[in-house]
Amino acid sequence: MHRLLATLACIALTACGPGDTKTVDALPEAETPTWTHAGDAVQVTLTIKETAGTDAFTLACAKAGPTLTFTAGIQQVGLANLAPPVALVLTSDSLPATLAPETADARIFSATAPLTPEALAALRDTTTARIFVNDGYAFAESAVDAGAEFETFASACAALTGVVAQ
Repeated sequence: MHRLLATLACIALTACGPGDTKTVDALPEAETPTWTHAGDAVQVTLTIKETAGTDAFTLACAKAGPTLTFTAGIQQVGLANLAPPVALVLTSDSLPATLAPETADARIFSATAPLTPEALAALRDTTTARIFVNDGYAFAESAVDAGAEFETFASACAALTGVVAQ
């Protein structure tokens, strides 16, 4: 038994000579999602970029309408799943929505719903946002807001549109 173990050890040592040492790559550090607020006279946006290799999840509140639009990377749902019915989901509140026409950037898709006082209240109180497509068969989701990003966005949206949350 000892001879077998000694033989196996010798084989292992000769298979890896001094120049063949292998290093283990360090695990990548967890990236912190980056929230970004922007706005002008036409719309305000809240964007979350979770990692460098993914498309951002964006919420936009437009004065015209007024409307609420969520945009996400198509890789989150898959092109084959982009079908109605569609809903914008804020924690547990679901808003019927429509898919926006395709954009020049085929990597992203958008869904739009009217901005109502109830929708603004749900936006203010949520911690995550989702776009449900194909009757909930697939969805794209934002990162969880551990701070007050959605509340700040809802406040900016109310100031822009004049819609008052209930």
